Amino acid sequence: FGITQRIASAVSEVRWRLYKGNERSERNQISSHPVLDLLDYANEFQTGQEILEIHSIYSDCVGKVFWYLPRNKLGTPGEIWVLPSHQVKIVPSQKDFISGYLYDTGSEKIPFSTDEIIWFSMPDPLNALGSIGFAQAAAVELDSEAYSGKWNRNFFYNSARADAVIETDSNLSEEDFNTLKQQWNTEHRGLGSAHKIAILQGGLKYKQTQIMPKDMDFSQLRKQTRENLMFTFGMPLSIMGVSENVNKANAEAGDYVFARYLIKPRLTKIRNKLNEQLLPMFNTKGLELDFDEVVPETIEQKQSLAESGLRSGAMTINESRKFYGLDTLPPEQGDVLLITLNMIATPINSIVKSIK
Repeated sequence: FGITQRIASAVSEVRWRLYKGNERSERNQISSHPVLDLLDYANEFQTGQEILEIHSIYSDCVGKVFWYLPRNKLGTPGEIWVLPSHQVKIVPSQKDFISGYLYDTGSEKIPFSTDEIIWFSMPDPLNALGSIGFAQAAAVELDSEAYSGKWNRNFFYNSARADAVIETDSNLSEEDFNTLKQQWNTEHRGLGSAHKIAILQGGLKYKQTQIMPKDMDFSQLRKQTRENLMFTFGMPLSIMGVSENVNKANAEAGDYVFARYLIKPRLTKIRNKLNEQLLPMFNTKGLELDFDEVVPETIEQKQSLAESGLRSGAMTINESRKFYGLDTLPPEQGDVLLITLNMIATPINSIVKSIK
């Protein structure tokens, strides 16, 4: 939950914009358009941010997301609903690949045509209509984490489990047996009575039969499971607040990795799908949705750029100071270039003539 929620929060808070043109040509931003209103409003119960949050969680957990787009009176999408992925079935077609979708609520089955649904998928190499999420890939690790947590809980809950047996060389009478049973349940059953010392009489012996948590090394087991899960998602340790072996430098590197390799690819996939399938529903041409850049430059990159720009004479002192987050100097001191004296601007034609 922590990993998918951290990713979902980062995906959902990105600002979407609409442009006339595309990345390969000059683009002009369009500030008002029904598609922007749709992405911001979504539906009367959810905002666009909430839609993208649940979209991200479904994508990471089960690898598939279905947007239902009911039309308004103008014939364009008026709302966005993310359908529960486990309740939607893709209806295949030999001719058109997909003939539609079937939404099974349990009490009724609702068919949808292909122009009512936008299907996002993380591909399954064994099934063209299938999908695989990160959580599915890490199913064994998730089960291990869940079972170890439950085992620990049950250990502390106690509940008079048979983690040991009471042995005797002679047979107990029914009265002695019932008395011992009642005494044991009274004194050693329940969370508050766990691990109390038992005093046994009449030749009774306590023999432990269950492995203790310290013998199973649960701390190391759960730490390994945590790292395997984070490895599956590609999640840096610092993003989840794990401070082990984390310093300022690799924390900044973790921020970069998180934005570059976890968030941006997810946003790019959403953007491409919306440009291909959502925008045409508004009968518009030459428009393109895009998102604000999410990959931050590290402090070292900015400082290196400022230093090299200043040394090469391509950046003024004030421009360089801005990269360091410093206040600018007065124009006569800061709006100047530092030019090395041993470098002289020479026209290319002069060099060619001197060679000849």
